[in-house]
Amino acid sequence: MALLGLVGGMDYISTADYYMRICAEYRKRVGRPWRSPKVLIYSLDFSEVYRLQELGDWGGLAELIADAAATLERAGASVLAICSNTAHKVVGAVRSRLGVPLVSIVEAVGERVMADGVKRVGLLGTRFTMGESFYRYSLLELGLEEVLLPLPEDAAWVSNLIYEDLVRGVVRDEAVSRFKSVLDEMASRGAEGFVLGCGELPMLVRNRSEFVGYRLYNSLAIHVSAIVDKVQELEKA
Repeated sequence: MALLGLVGGMDYISTADYYMRICAEYRKRVGRPWRSPKVLIYSLDFSEVYRLQELGDWGGLAELIADAAATLERAGASVLAICSNTAHKVVGAVRSRLGVPLVSIVEAVGERVMADGVKRVGLLGTRFTMGESFYRYSLLELGLEEVLLPLPEDAAWVSNLIYEDLVRGVVRDEAVSRFKSVLDEMASRGAEGFVLGCGELPMLVRNRSEFVGYRLYNSLAIHVSAIVDKVQELEKA
């Protein structure tokens, strides 16, 4: 069996979601009870990750994540993934340190959107994911025509909501209502779908009838599918 290595802890709630979804998806595909993938998790201290992001020390963040990924590789991992959208700003630097494949969330999301024939999407996430160019440019390079961002005040609100509430597992009804308004505003500018570019954002829309009919791309779920694809590919090799 392939050994999957996950760099997590950004934050622990989404990392736990990754682990549960990967195991469930793998078991569903294999079709055998009790069968689970072999997984190693290196959970980072999120306070250190957040500090480096706030300082704009992307080199330091790349080193931190690359060290974790290299540790997983030395432990025997044959495929790796970073359990964070924002951290994919440094995915190139991390990959350069590795001798095994690393499954990118941005590439997986872009491929799914393109497969649906969607050309214009709205991107939501932390202020780093929305404000830095790495995510938008990667999606455009994959063939999308336009990646829209929320209005500045909405972008600030979404990012603050992630760090102040969602990473603590807090979902308020008023936040759900405003989030819907943010999506509606982006749709008025031509967004055909919306990339939930943060592992915690799906908490706002899960089991909510308000979002029926919205084309939502859950980046975490899409990433999980791509990760399991790679694990199974290695197991068949």
